[in-house]
Amino acid sequence: MLRRSGRPPAPPWDAGLQPERTALAWQRTVLSLLVGEIALARWTAGTSRGLAAALLALPLPGALYLQAVLVGWHRRQLTALRAAQPLRDRARAVPVLTVVVAVTGAVELLRPLVA
Repeated sequence: MLRRSGRPPAPPWDAGLQPERTALAWQRTVLSLLVGEIALARWTAGTSRGLAAALLALPLPGALYLQAVLVGWHRRQLTALRAAQPLRDRARAVPVLTVVVAVTGAVELLRPLVA
């Protein structure tokens, strides 16, 4: 279908920039979660070293897993866009991120009881 100008319509995506922006946004989210966890562990270390160690042990595997999921997601989205296939989004990162944040919050809420 041609527009009035005689040119075909632009493709519905911008050569891979949409998945790249989304992947970068998730990377910033993972990085900020990791920095927040480290700051929280540093603050908690004054009252309970065991709790601080638990706070440090929790986000690192979660952040590595999320990063691996995001890299795979970005590659799949880019491949699908280039092949003009429908995009599939399984959103595995969201539940993992939710669990990490919820567990961190629960640990911090229990901190006064441990100290």
